[in-house]
Amino acid sequence: MRTGFLGAAVAVLIVALCACGGGGGSSSAPHAGSATPTPAPTNQPSGSPSDIDWPMFGFSLPHSGENTSETTLTPATVSKLHLLWSRKIGDVSSCCSDTQPIVAANVSVNGSNIDVVFAGDEHGYFLALNALSGATVWSKHLGSQVTSCPQTPDDVFGITSTPVLDRTRNRVYVVDGNGLLYAYDLATGNTASGWPAGGVGVVDDPTVDHVWSALAFDSSNNTLFVTTASYCDLGVWHGALRAVNVATATSSVFYFGTQGAMQPNMTTTYGGGIWGWGGIAIDATTHNLYGASGNLVNPEVAPFSDSVAEWSPPVTAVGTDEPAGAGGDGDFGGSAILYDDAGSKCVAAMRKEGTLFIYDRTNISGGPKVSLLMGSPDTIDTPAHSSVTHLLYVNNPTTGPYNAGLYAFQTQAGCTINTTAVWSQPIGVYVGPITLAGGVLFDPAGSQLQAFNATSGGAPLWTSGSTIVG
Repeated sequence: MRTGFLGAAVAVLIVALCACGGGGGSSSAPHAGSATPTPAPTNQPSGSPSDIDWPMFGFSLPHSGENTSETTLTPATVSKLHLLWSRKIGDVSSCCSDTQPIVAANVSVNGSNIDVVFAGDEHGYFLALNALSGATVWSKHLGSQVTSCPQTPDDVFGITSTPVLDRTRNRVYVVDGNGLLYAYDLATGNTASGWPAGGVGVVDDPTVDHVWSALAFDSSNNTLFVTTASYCDLGVWHGALRAVNVATATSSVFYFGTQGAMQPNMTTTYGGGIWGWGGIAIDATTHNLYGASGNLVNPEVAPFSDSVAEWSPPVTAVGTDEPAGAGGDGDFGGSAILYDDAGSKCVAAMRKEGTLFIYDRTNISGGPKVSLLMGSPDTIDTPAHSSVTHLLYVNNPTTGPYNAGLYAFQTQAGCTINTTAVWSQPIGVYVGPITLAGGVLFDPAGSQLQAFNATSGGAPLWTSGSTIVG
């Protein structure tokens, strides 16, 4: 089998970044046609396409962040990484990209098989690019919202959520700033057969509700999951978990504010939702869903506020726990990941005041098995786990009980860990998720991407240096 992180004969590593340029307004209405990005560099190498997709945030349904099939990028070869190409996703006024790029391997495009990378930006641009050359395969300019929330450089929100692949139907799904879910053919960008050309609405009100988190798709039950939260806790928003049947483009919904009410006419209890980048993680065996939620403004202490929760498909609540200790603002800024290790089935998530929680995912309501305060606000880290090294990897971006840095903890039976780290390494400002492949740990810090040996004391192996600007 030809395997590579994103490529094969030529190993390709794809990253997206926030390139914060000059601001400017953006229409909240969808735009037809294509973006006009910067042309791709010429004289690109050729190579065989990969056999391995990177289909969603965190690589797989549990969102563990690990590709165990990698053979090209290893501790012995990663130092040879160098800039192959770079592309601006949208127009000259685009503020940033918050999506994790995903890759469809071996797609037939105009008679040739290529790997295609998909990424969007906050002005609603969505690109499909040749992973080896950076050339545009197709592009879209979708909708965005002008807000008063300063969590993007120009207060404009478009495609924040990481898209997801559906290889059975040859589709990629993406949500824009107007809360519309689109399904496009991987090779052509045409609207998928049977899907509404104008998209499917997955928010109650796009002026207050937003899809921050990655989409999750469970092919076993043809269901795509979408989570929503608010812009800066502004207005009366209805945070929700939606299950969309991709065969019929119909959905059912769980509202965090009313513990699963099926109608949006809420007048006294509102808010909540999930805004961590990873969104929902899925158990590949039981197909149950796990997430870590934010606060409910009215009332703050309502069930499913600031909690780790479990649902059975499509969106039936199974269990929830709001761990103690955070005070009045106990949002989970990081997303939940699942891992099986030492005979236990576990879920891990980081609360934004800096506490790492680990649960036995067969008994969420029983409370956490680990509550480890590591740093201080605001922590939005999502951990990663390796089934090869049997280590749980956590970024701690702020000094607290643990110094700022990257930590590797040994997992133990009963969903516990040895709180004395196996190894740790200093890092800079942390802005993104950990990725594991071929025994290498990739960690973004500020405007640099760093690579460490996933074992061997976490030895530094490579850095992008000043290559990335933004």
